[in-house]
Amino acid sequence: MSASAYHLLWLLAGLLLAALLSAALTRHLRRRAARVRHGLVLAAALSRYSVWLAALHGPLAADVCREDAQEALRHALALQRQWFGHLAVPLARVLEGDRELAGFLLQQQTLQTTDIERWIASSPEQDLLRLRQAQQARVAELLGRLHSLAGAPA
Repeated sequence: MSASAYHLLWLLAGLLLAALLSAALTRHLRRRAARVRHGLVLAAALSRYSVWLAALHGPLAADVCREDAQEALRHALALQRQWFGHLAVPLARVLEGDRELAGFLLQQQTLQTTDIERWIASSPEQDLLRLRQAQQARVAELLGRLHSLAGAPA
């Protein structure tokens, strides 16, 4: 083998190695950018849910649709399953808190329509405030973990 063929083989090997490293780096950067993009979409879905949660206290409660909040949680769940497997436990806590909150609201609505005196005596404002604050803490925890995983704003 001549010296020029030997050097040419080394040059080709170096170029091949550079191409492989470049492809791997490009793939990594694209995946990371997609994670950040999907993290932002997940954060937006949780923000839409938080609007409903915040509106439970005050005059806007009747104006914010629960179905919008449910759609936001379904979207968050789909994103979590596809992109953020590590967020399964905190999102499950948010979903469980949402079920607890929905059950409480349904119970209060039933009491309000069937037994107004018992509803007034039950002091629903304090219980609602406690449930709402606990749910807001769960959402904040989820957003914090999302930020550490995806670089999405918390």
